[in-house]
Amino acid sequence: MPCRALVQIAGYAYRVRADVLLREFNQTGATFRLLLRYTQSLITQTTQTAVCNRHHSIEQQLCRWLLLTNERVNCDEIAVTQEAIANVLGVRREGITEAAGYLQDLRYISYRRGHITILNQRGLEEHVCECYGVVKKEFHRLMDHACESHAHRTPGIRLLSPIFPPTFPPVIPPVYPPTGLMSNQWRK
Repeated sequence: MPCRALVQIAGYAYRVRADVLLREFNQTGATFRLLLRYTQSLITQTTQTAVCNRHHSIEQQLCRWLLLTNERVNCDEIAVTQEAIANVLGVRREGITEAAGYLQDLRYISYRRGHITILNQRGLEEHVCECYGVVKKEFHRLMDHACESHAHRTPGIRLLSPIFPPTFPPVIPPVYPPTGLMSNQWRK
């Protein structure tokens, strides 16, 4: 069964052969439990995001997205365009431009073309809606124990570190067809 991944933020990718992962999962050991916990965390994030996108302002949604992304990339500078954020949040790019400008006026972020730098995380946390806290709390509830049990064997493990070693050479994201072409036209 072919799968596709969408890369939203620059960074490293990890891969494991499907048959290896499936065999490990079917042994119902640590990998099984970790993947189920991660799936539950992802479901929580997905449902909370749907609620957030319906009920909260674009500024609050942008704060939530920036804080969650910052935790995952572990860096205050995020290389991303306003259009990419607008697509993720399901809003118009102009709405993101306005929200980013507002947050920049408050000195919570610095924005230049294709780069957002978080200057005041506490300010973003005070401005964000409660959805950020719900997602963060559930993620830590589900994943802290799994990572702690792995950390005693691996000193210095980060909460979001992968469970499999990186591939070498690094995985290069696939190139998608140019806009306006059908997938069958692109393959020719």
